Amino acid sequence: MKTLFLLAAFVCLSGWSTNITAQERGAITGRVVSETGKPLVNIHVNLSYPGQGTSRSTTTDTEGRFQFTGLQNQTYSVTVSPAQGYLLKPMPAEDRNRRYRPGDSQTFTLVKGGVITGRVTDPEGNPVISIPISLFRVVDERGNKSIYPVYGVPRTTDDRGVYRIYGLQPGTYIVAANPNSTNGGLSQFSPYIGQMPTYHPSATRDTATEVKIDYGTEASGIDIRFRAETGRTISGKVIGGGLTINNAANVSLTNAANDAPIVSDFARSVGDQHGFSFPGIPDGEYLLTATLNKPDTDEFFSSEPRRITVKGADITGLALSLSPLATITGTVVLEKSATVCDAKLATAIRDVTLLTRLTPQNGVASRFPIRNVPAGEKGEFKITHLTAGQHHLRASLRNENWFVKSIHAAPTGLGRSSIVADLVRNGVMLKPGERLTGVTIAVSDGAAGINGKLAAAREGDKLPQRVRVHLIPAEPTTTNDVLRHYELTTTTGIFGFGNVAPGKYWLLAKPLPDEAPSSLPMPVAWDAVERARLRKEAEAAKTEIELKPCQRLKDFVLRF
Repeated sequence: MKTLFLLAAFVCLSGWSTNITAQERGAITGRVVSETGKPLVNIHVNLSYPGQGTSRSTTTDTEGRFQFTGLQNQTYSVTVSPAQGYLLKPMPAEDRNRRYRPGDSQTFTLVKGGVITGRVTDPEGNPVISIPISLFRVVDERGNKSIYPVYGVPRTTDDRGVYRIYGLQPGTYIVAANPNSTNGGLSQFSPYIGQMPTYHPSATRDTATEVKIDYGTEASGIDIRFRAETGRTISGKVIGGGLTINNAANVSLTNAANDAPIVSDFARSVGDQHGFSFPGIPDGEYLLTATLNKPDTDEFFSSEPRRITVKGADITGLALSLSPLATITGTVVLEKSATVCDAKLATAIRDVTLLTRLTPQNGVASRFPIRNVPAGEKGEFKITHLTAGQHHLRASLRNENWFVKSIHAAPTGLGRSSIVADLVRNGVMLKPGERLTGVTIAVSDGAAGINGKLAAAREGDKLPQRVRVHLIPAEPTTTNDVLRHYELTTTTGIFGFGNVAPGKYWLLAKPLPDEAPSSLPMPVAWDAVERARLRKEAEAAKTEIELKPCQRLKDFVLRF
């Protein structure tokens, strides 16, 4: 998969217009408007640069305008914060990771989010007051299934038992009156403590009625008849990891079948013990895990997930033992290149972000499947919080003129002979607490790029709703170099790849079945069998291109 596509997007924006030259060099300017073109006032706009977080922020004026001045000639990320019930419509995958330079001017369009509202009553029809409402988006607007709660919720019911949640992304949701809210820890003083969640209309999670919303729509009457049923309690203690009052462990309970979050809270210090207790748990199969982050030492600990079966009785006396997590350290180096695409563009090694991806175990992803960190001023990096398992290392480049040449580890990086050299294709198996050192990421100037659109092979035929586009190396020497394989999913027929190593490639488009996810846990080309199959299909399709250093191939038409 294209390197930039793996990284959580720097800019998650929609409705962007064609760039125009700003009146003042050294400035990035723009507007924030609604779908009708009305200016949105006091919207927070953030300007950031890798390694610095949000370095500048401002708010829009009465005309919806914003500006950042006095900027160096380098690339920046611009983000607009959702507010007032408005949110940013997601951009197509091919338009994500947009970067801005001084002189750019941009209009961002915000749209009203969806609304879900209803009333919670007890079995006698009386209002249930101040009970948290949990919301789960189970299907997103692209049809991908999800298991995670919507953070920022819960909202509690008012004195009428009424709740109203607004500013929601399109998709399909389930709603629960949930005493065991996963947001912000459990309240030990709630009158509903010990009672199980009740889902709309008066159901368990497995039998809940789903609610579908779109931008600007409202789903009303999503009422819940709270069942007020007492659940079971799971309790125990956390040990190891040097627990202190200031360094408390977090304990989380997830569904054993799909790792969906159920409840989480801190292990509370009582004397020399750090105990936890989850009341109101329905019968079922769960995984229980403790984690500990120690900011003072930059150490992270986790317990092995423990499988728990709740059936008609409390589960008590559990002990979760913390073990240190693994780390990867190394250096990013910029190799000299005969081709420099833009000598005037200010560049820095911190334009590079390193990330690891953990291979799912038995089809279930880890709690920390992706970790990423920016490189430091001198190229140094340290990736922490790595659970045991097979990790693949990648690099995301903010500078559009750079590409990744190689990612390797020194043979002595783990002090054992089984270390593999290529951390992209083969990955590395890390044990608990293991430290991989001596990793080198080599990047070079001269990257190419391609943008285009899909077209049906026969006039009048319709394109599939979703298509996965692959860029596959055509040169025999790069067949198994997964750094030279790129992929993305498009729902608009528009595609684009950046930070591409110069060379010969095949383009291949494959329609996605309705049941196939838009994004995958791992890129297709990381699997040797799939990589060979893609190459065979690409050879047969015979759509070959050659990308020269610094070339930006535009308006390419790919027929299939």
